[in-house]
Amino acid sequence: MRLSDYLETKRIGDATFAGQIGTTAMAVSRYRRAQRIPRPEILEKIAAVTSGEVGPSDFYTFAPPTSERRRKPKPTPRARRRGVVRTKAVRVSE
Repeated sequence: MRLSDYLETKRIGDATFAGQIGTTAMAVSRYRRAQRIPRPEILEKIAAVTSGEVGPSDFYTFAPPTSERRRKPKPTPRARRRGVVRTKAVRVSE
């Protein structure tokens, strides 16, 4: 079970849960939103407080292959102001 699901199900706030595991509410918020992975000692405390419902494996996901994650590059703010559009170079043969 993900931490956010656990906290929502049990109706526990970030600050309350942070007090139980010995960290800050901001850290719990980041763990919940998958912006940070807890240190091993915090992972152990989370597993203990949640009676094993949230474990270390719940914080790790597999990223898609690099080819699927690639996105089109966005033009820089300066290029947008100047109206420059990035295009692929085309060789002209004579």
